[in-house]
Amino acid sequence: MAATSYRILGEVLHLCSKCKLTLNHRITLMNGDRPAKVLCLTCKTERSYRDSAAPRRESVRRVASGLTKTAAPAARGLEATWRVKLSDPMKTPKPYEPSASFDFEEPVYHTVFGRGLVIGFIHPDKVQVFFEEGLKILKGQKA
Repeated sequence: MAATSYRILGEVLHLCSKCKLTLNHRITLMNGDRPAKVLCLTCKTERSYRDSAAPRRESVRRVASGLTKTAAPAARGLEATWRVKLSDPMKTPKPYEPSASFDFEEPVYHTVFGRGLVIGFIHPDKVQVFFEEGLKILKGQKA
């Protein structure tokens, strides 16, 4: 297994004790080559990094999409399908708003991440959106 490399302002999945979910956290302080402090990108709280609370950096994309290492070949097929649906010019993307409701596979436009495709819902008020740069978990509701 390859060693995981971390960098300041990089992102890792970490259990947020306030949100009670495993979410993206930004590394804000390093202790040697390991993260010491992380900032939750959802609730904006900072906490100490505990390695056992988050998966390794190399598996962030697979974990976020709910896929395992054995499902990696299938993930590439899913990602290719999402990219085709994302580039469909016939569908006008809905502007992203945190209070909006979304349908499955609905195209959205985010001011920071650009054009995306809703690919899943996380109870109660989060949606998984696939953007060109990868999966993001955003606030939103199922329509």
